[in-house]
Amino acid sequence: MKKLKKVSFAAHARIKDIVGRGLINNDNVAIIELIKNSKDAGSKNVKINFSDAIQINPSSKLIIQDAGQGMSLDDIKFKWLNIAYSDKKHGINMKGLPFAGSKGIGRFSCDRLGKKLDLYTKANSGEIIHLPIDWTAYEIDERTKKVSDIYSTPNIITNREFKSKTGLGVFKSGTVLVINELRSSWGSEKLKKLRRELERFVIDPNHKFAVYLHSSDFPKIKQVNGKVENKIFDKLDFRTTSIHSEIDEKGKEIKTTLRHDAHDIFTLIEKNPYLHLKSISVSLYYLNQPAKSFFKRETGYSLVDFGSVFLFLNGFRVIPYGEPTNDWLAIDRRKQQGHSRYLGTREIFGRVEITDKDDIFSAISSREGLVHNEAYLELTSNQQKVNSSLNDGKLYGYIQNLFRKLEMFVVEGLDWDRINREVQNDDDFNIEEGDIEYADRDKSILESLASIIYIRSDKENITNIIFNEDYIKNLALKEISSYEILVRDIKARFSGLSISQLEPVDKRDLSKFIERQAKELASKRKTNLQLQEKAKKLREDAERIRKTTEQLTSENLFLRAQANEDLDAIINLHHQTILYADTIAKAIINFRRKIEKGFDPKKAKDFIDKIEMQNNKILKISRFATHANFRISSAKANADIFTFIKKYLSTLDEFKIYSDLCVVDNIPESLQLAKKFRPLELTMVIDNLLNNAKKANARKIKFSASKKGRNYLIIVSNDGDGLSKNIDNLDSIFEKGVTTTSGSGLGLFHLKKVVSEDFGGDVFVENSKKGNFAIGIKIK
Repeated sequence: MKKLKKVSFAAHARIKDIVGRGLINNDNVAIIELIKNSKDAGSKNVKINFSDAIQINPSSKLIIQDAGQGMSLDDIKFKWLNIAYSDKKHGINMKGLPFAGSKGIGRFSCDRLGKKLDLYTKANSGEIIHLPIDWTAYEIDERTKKVSDIYSTPNIITNREFKSKTGLGVFKSGTVLVINELRSSWGSEKLKKLRRELERFVIDPNHKFAVYLHSSDFPKIKQVNGKVENKIFDKLDFRTTSIHSEIDEKGKEIKTTLRHDAHDIFTLIEKNPYLHLKSISVSLYYLNQPAKSFFKRETGYSLVDFGSVFLFLNGFRVIPYGEPTNDWLAIDRRKQQGHSRYLGTREIFGRVEITDKDDIFSAISSREGLVHNEAYLELTSNQQKVNSSLNDGKLYGYIQNLFRKLEMFVVEGLDWDRINREVQNDDDFNIEEGDIEYADRDKSILESLASIIYIRSDKENITNIIFNEDYIKNLALKEISSYEILVRDIKARFSGLSISQLEPVDKRDLSKFIERQAKELASKRKTNLQLQEKAKKLREDAERIRKTTEQLTSENLFLRAQANEDLDAIINLHHQTILYADTIAKAIINFRRKIEKGFDPKKAKDFIDKIEMQNNKILKISRFATHANFRISSAKANADIFTFIKKYLSTLDEFKIYSDLCVVDNIPESLQLAKKFRPLELTMVIDNLLNNAKKANARKIKFSASKKGRNYLIIVSNDGDGLSKNIDNLDSIFEKGVTTTSGSGLGLFHLKKVVSEDFGGDVFVENSKKGNFAIGIKIK
């Protein structure tokens, strides 16, 4: 074998055509690429000015100026002149914002736009550097001509020289691109189209970056000159039905609001089940015919020609998403399955905004969209195959879920008759913030909205729902009134006519009437089924009561007469008072014996503290049962349940309240569950469990906790006598008055009530055997 000389790739001078005009094949896109560079440089704005550009001529000029960080000579040599190099592949710019461009080819947009370039740049506290480039010097076909064989010479110039060459004022830092001998003419129509394109491409939700367009050739045309803004979304809000949603920057929560004619219908707050999605906002609008007409007047385009749902990544639009022929969300594909039941891109307009500081989303090229990675599927998938980060279930894409909620409201609407019938005279509508607790009179609204709220939303993940009750009532009244007018009109118009005699408009109105009647019939069928289910449950409950009546013979006669919930609470408090008073009495006896045996006075404080703690509990209970202080003493606290239990057990141990019982805290430090609860009632529950263990001759009691799937499990076990063999139904020990000791049968009844009402949970006997009796508490 004969070895030859080493070889390597060589870059021909014509490579600039490939990475420039070859990849950036549109003048408007070329300008957008240069705007991206200005934003990435940390500039607050970019100014674009055309002059003498109506026709192609040597004096035509385009100036793009920003006030960013500028470049040093080394930046020009090793970065700007380094083809395909970019130091923006990862990370954020100097203002903490993600980079808009990262391919390293945006600078060749200058070649796309003009034959020559004068680059002026100045870093903060630096000097102005001027770099002239003649792009035609690279347009040669000699085989040996490399791109590195063609040189440009940078110069350092003064402020006066800069002003003389450009006619612009002195700047502190930034970059000015003066593109000469433009390759295209820029008449008024092309400039108007550029502005509309910029409105679609550039979005600034945080108002931190502005684009200004000006033409010296057409200074008085408003559709050309001025700040580039897209206000069509704000204007549409007053004329459409829309849905708006956002995932917070930490990816923890999704907040979704359904709106109609600039009024909220409801706001839904839920935990974010998507693993990769954060810092995303979505707005989708349904445009009926009047809204479409308004849209055309404002934009100059019909909706079908303008586009549908656009995607913006780090402030700039990603092509081809939203283009008239692009169905990236498979909306039209689905509509083909049922024209009247589904919405299509001809009726939907919107935007998706992604702020991506972690490079989760990646663009393929300037016109080919994003890489279809897991994050993209979580955003767009129209199939239920996305893994949930909260459970083992499968999800549809985030945008698809929002689209279905909007579509269901538009196509199917609400049960307006039910809302109007059940809440029209109800002025008392309250939902406590942070809770999802509704009075019966409010359930009609929730049930009417349920199909929209819960479609593609896991009930377990919902943390709050907020209704605009007044507006929903008004909508119901309008809908009912409109329908009644339609019915009267149909009766008047169709009297004595056959179907063949009806005009198209008559058939359309008749179709509306039939659809409404069909919907009412379906609703009545659903109501009948619900009533049948309730009747079945009542029969089952009656049978269960009959079978368990014999087990109630051990109930106290006094307790049988107590049906009032307030009286039940007072009885529980009275029971608790006896327990605490008994503890004080035992402590005093113990204290007296210690003194008689030569007790150390220094330890007296511990016994006094122990007595004082129990006495304070009695005082709290007394205030709890007093009408004047009832609300204060029973107030809920929003805290971590497990931290509270651990601290309370620690306090009991510190004061040796249960000195003859070994209390073991086996709850993991890492386990947390924030809930609203009444601290006083939770301490009662713990004390009841401890006293029950003592009565069962237990020497040791252990508190354990763990998370099982969607539920939290607390196990309280002791080594006492366990349950009597005479108790056949283990669940009966949680019923009022049932006891196997000399007690009143209130302790475990109170435990079940607190767990059920405060925590939405359940209690059960984990083990009933002697030496290992255990009670389980399950909290969702």
